[in-house]
Amino acid sequence: MSFKRNSIKKLIHADKIETRYRPGTMLYEIKDPILGDGSLKLTVLAQATEEGLVLKMETVNIDSSTKIYAVYGGASGTTFSRNGDIGADPESGFYLLPEYCLHNQFQINKNQFQLNYLNKKKETQIVSRKFFKYKFFTAN
Repeated sequence: MSFKRNSIKKLIHADKIETRYRPGTMLYEIKDPILGDGSLKLTVLAQATEEGLVLKMETVNIDSSTKIYAVYGGASGTTFSRNGDIGADPESGFYLLPEYCLHNQFQINKNQFQLNYLNKKKETQIVSRKFFKYKFFTAN
């Protein structure tokens, strides 16, 4: 999500998203007027031993007043047909939607959070992460 001069836009709605797949890696270059003449480059890798991802974000010629927010949530317990392989499931299944956030409980402490949610079997699942150089806050 990008914010500039009282404008907010989800990156999924950007004017141009170039996507490239490399074995084990997704590369995105995002361009939109809200980013000015610049672009946002994302490198995404899946974790090998547990559910999760590693994200590298690079900005290229983006005005320093632009703020970019990463939004986490929507743990619905949904499982995908081929473990999330591209093209196997509808893209919308990966969106952050309010109905996916039902029964999600977050605990935030400085730069770390814990998420409790129910899987399809109604068993409690726990995700705990710690980040460096980032602050967390809750939103509705």
